[in-house]
Amino acid sequence: MKKTITQLGIASLAFFPIIASAQEKNLNYIVGLVINAFNVAVYLIIALAFLMFVWNVFRYFIKGGDNVGEKKEAGQYVLWSVVGFFVILSIWGIVNILTNTFKLDSNKPAGFFGTFTSSPFERSSSNVQYRTGSGPNDVIRQR
Repeated sequence: MKKTITQLGIASLAFFPIIASAQEKNLNYIVGLVINAFNVAVYLIIALAFLMFVWNVFRYFIKGGDNVGEKKEAGQYVLWSVVGFFVILSIWGIVNILTNTFKLDSNKPAGFFGTFTSSPFERSSSNVQYRTGSGPNDVIRQR
């Protein structure tokens, strides 16, 4: 019983900073964390697949030697590794083609629902300024 309470205490201390700063987090932060986790996972999977490919090439040419069964198994792994790489690169290419065709931006949005202003005009003390867009790098022109 003491061991369980100690483990729960240690686990709660590990998550305490997350819980304490929970008020500062919003949906954008959570979505960003999920996107970053998926990006890291994709790169790790690709790296692991490449290592498996290299290991099976080694098994096929060097370690297999005269053992036909092991050589055949390594050859199958190499074949399916090449097919997997082709599929991954094809999907990556299709996504890039669609992104460039429809001129989609790959940057993270400023807000989850976009950036909205109440009016396209911003008033200063003596003149009226017109905002040409809603992004942070857009030009403000005076009228």
